[in-house]
Amino acid sequence: QIAVNTQSVSLSGDGRFAIFPNAADNIFPGEGPGFYLYDRQNDAVISRISSGIPGDRTYSGSDSSALNEDGSKIVMVATGPSGAELWLHDRDADTTTLLSSDIKFGSDHRVGISSDGNRIVFTTEQSLVPADTDAESDVYLWEDGSFELVSVDDGGGNTGGSASSAAISADGSSVIFAHTTSDIDGSPGAFMRRLNTLQTQRISVNFACQPIYSSNIAVDGSGNHVLFLSSDPSMTVEGSRGVFLNDLSLTTSCASGTVTRVDQGLGGASPAPGGARPEIPGVSADGQKLMYLHEATNL
Repeated sequence: QIAVNTQSVSLSGDGRFAIFPNAADNIFPGEGPGFYLYDRQNDAVISRISSGIPGDRTYSGSDSSALNEDGSKIVMVATGPSGAELWLHDRDADTTTLLSSDIKFGSDHRVGISSDGNRIVFTTEQSLVPADTDAESDVYLWEDGSFELVSVDDGGGNTGGSASSAAISADGSSVIFAHTTSDIDGSPGAFMRRLNTLQTQRISVNFACQPIYSSNIAVDGSGNHVLFLSSDPSMTVEGSRGVFLNDLSLTTSCASGTVTRVDQGLGGASPAPGGARPEIPGVSADGQKLMYLHEATNL
């Protein structure tokens, strides 16, 4: 057993591989801090994935990373001479490529990658395209060496305020994010950008389809199911943070029955006091399995 200095672990879509940053040098002789890959099937750390990143880069236990469906492609955040850098490692080709340097991440280092590894999303305060005319945090898509601003309104316009919590569906069709201003549809909240249709829709709504705020969000493999946390008074009678599923496959617009509470107690009872923890939840590719941290004792 090895003690590692890490606060961030990412899992591949098939559940076999996990990647984590380690600020110590205690895993492989001669290898320093960096990102390490763990194979759950063989119960072993199999490689230092960041070996292809120059040796003067530094790492912390909270650095972000993400794996695609089968763990063959991995996106990582490292700190270089000019600031944060975004790297992509291809395990099949054994190549490590610098996607962008001097990224001004701000407080949100979350990254996401599609199943085929061709689309990557992240949040930065840096303006990477001319349409980004402010210094606020925005969500970007990287694909084939190009960047696209995706935290935009339904018409594709730039928005003021800060975006965060970027994630992408496994099929690469949908990006979700939280936004702090009312520029998109009149209220802060969580949104989805459909990359194929270039539409932006709200995903954080209450049972009556009224807008509410949430920044703790996750999306399934096809963009049809979104999991979000909320303590809005219209959602939880006990006043604590609840966990909700928005089924976007039922309708193209909000309707009664699309949002359901999933952290119910036995027999459908309200959860005991405590509520959901404010960490990012998780949802399986088919939208049928949900993961969240909760303090209630009767779930």
